[in-house]
Amino acid sequence: MLPISHKVSHSPTPVVLLIGLFDPTGRQDVPADVITCAAQGLHAVCAITGTALADSAIMLHIEPAHPEQLDEQIRLLLEDTPVHAIKVGHIANVEQVSIIAQIAADYAHVPLILHLSPKEVVYTDTDDEDGEDDHTAQAILELLVPQSELVVTSARLAARWSEDELPMLTDLEHSPRGLLEMGASHVLLTHFRQRPGVQVNLLTGSQGETQAWPAVPMTAGTQETTGLLATAIAAGLANGLELMSACDNACQYEALAQAQAFQAGMGQRTAQRLPDDVGDARSTD
Repeated sequence: MLPISHKVSHSPTPVVLLIGLFDPTGRQDVPADVITCAAQGLHAVCAITGTALADSAIMLHIEPAHPEQLDEQIRLLLEDTPVHAIKVGHIANVEQVSIIAQIAADYAHVPLILHLSPKEVVYTDTDDEDGEDDHTAQAILELLVPQSELVVTSARLAARWSEDELPMLTDLEHSPRGLLEMGASHVLLTHFRQRPGVQVNLLTGSQGETQAWPAVPMTAGTQETTGLLATAIAAGLANGLELMSACDNACQYEALAQAQAFQAGMGQRTAQRLPDDVGDARSTD
């Protein structure tokens, strides 16, 4: 036990607010992103948008969180804890999008990192009534993308949507222009085909600035790690890095996590979010 007279350091530990799905397999969003933040030397606070029924091979169902409860939880955290960055992952419905968008507007001084991904549920016990998933995606594009410091998504995303559903995303394989025109300050496209046989993680800004890093080759049977990359970038920004440096560190971290992926269950291999030598990918300017 420490003596009462022991002096405790009060230097603040940066905090990231994670908004997203509770995935019991530990592969995405919460609690996986909490581990990523810890690996970067940060503390994470979380607001859950839904709870998944899943194993390492398949996601069967997502039970959305009640919108009012989500709103209250996020505001309680933000009013209690100084947050240095916000990372948003899975969002269950339009009501949740509206809540997060309003909070983002109220806390516009905090950088918002948005991981844009398609619905990953393979099977649900109820049908998607009236195209709710498409409405949710449309709301994200209209309400959250314009408030984002950075949108992180895969250039392959366009292949998962038809032109009739989300035509504004069908050009992602060729350019981030559509997301920038929607108001995003920056876009990071992972696995962007720079030239035949060469894929990069391409960062593009609204002022025309660009930077590219080699993309980690996707190994068959290993999970996709765009969400991991988004969280690592949010952590870098919370640590006080400029965006370019945060992306550089995050790409190094993703490469380590993928290289040390492990077989947790019978499904895909899981990225090691606490890889050896992680300190080397956490260097600062």
